[in-house]
Amino acid sequence: MFNYLRVISGEAYELGVDAGGYNSTLINWNTADAIPWYLSDFGINPDYKGFKKGFQEVPKSLAYLFIQNGGEICLNRKLDGFNWMGNMFELNFQSQKIAAESLILAMPRRSLDLLAPTSPLLQDMQELIASVTPRPLFKLFTTYTNPWWRAAGYTEADGKFVPVESGRTVTDLPVRQTYYWPKEDGSAATDGPSMLMASYDDGTNIGFWDGLRPRRHQAWQAGQEIPEVKNPFRGAHQERGDGEWYKYTAPQPMVEEVARQLAKIHGLNYTPEVENAAFRDWGDDPFGGGWNSWNIGVKSWEVKEKIVQPFDDCSLYICGEAYSDAQGWVEGALQTADMMLKRFGI
Repeated sequence: MFNYLRVISGEAYELGVDAGGYNSTLINWNTADAIPWYLSDFGINPDYKGFKKGFQEVPKSLAYLFIQNGGEICLNRKLDGFNWMGNMFELNFQSQKIAAESLILAMPRRSLDLLAPTSPLLQDMQELIASVTPRPLFKLFTTYTNPWWRAAGYTEADGKFVPVESGRTVTDLPVRQTYYWPKEDGSAATDGPSMLMASYDDGTNIGFWDGLRPRRHQAWQAGQEIPEVKNPFRGAHQERGDGEWYKYTAPQPMVEEVARQLAKIHGLNYTPEVENAAFRDWGDDPFGGGWNSWNIGVKSWEVKEKIVQPFDDCSLYICGEAYSDAQGWVEGALQTADMMLKRFGI
């Protein structure tokens, strides 16, 4: 990437990092990809929108359409490795072997790296796989009986009080970004049960939370899907329910620390008791990061076309945001999925 010190001062660069809310986006990565990425991804006055019932409705809807067209989905089946037998794939799922004519790996770089030792074809394409670098992302959500952050608003010149209701707050403290979660209809939460994305962290700030959470990568090595939290937060409603949310319980020390930082950035003496808390570190295996960036010197326009089908005589396909023009976004995953489907003639 172009040396920023030839254009702006070191202080200006640090201001960009602190005020932008992200650390990993301003690291040294491929300029040819970084410049259009910045221009398209960060608007001046963005509107924050969401999906009813959560973003999970997108993959759930795609899964429904797949099943309606005769597909079958088997969850929680870990692929240990695969071999190309000349005209067929042999997939190894623990003690079970499955044959397949074609194989699509919708995976980021870290997942491919984990499979490579037991998958010879992946070993033969290491240069392609290593053309991107995984970037860590961390999210911590907290819920409350009411949206207390409205009290942290400001008074305009005419004496009118303007409460904090939507959007985000950016700080140079380790929480970095706090998002005020709207109600299901998209309107701001003004009363009743409310939620924050209390911390949206990336880059070097991820390390701040390492002493307050299970050690990274250990769960995957032990064959567990989710790290075991030894000191889970037990709020008023933390032990109610058995949905996805409750699988990712945040540790007690992490919740206490984020409450301290939230009070500080909102200029309050304290914040109300947390009802419920959950966290996710996308730097953990098998993901390795929340997004991926093209490495310096890589001709991404060539790699993204090649990695979709790395071998002309083999029906192996790879897709996902990692090797796209919209890294870090669902649009990138859909872009490479479309490219892959064209190879099938669909």
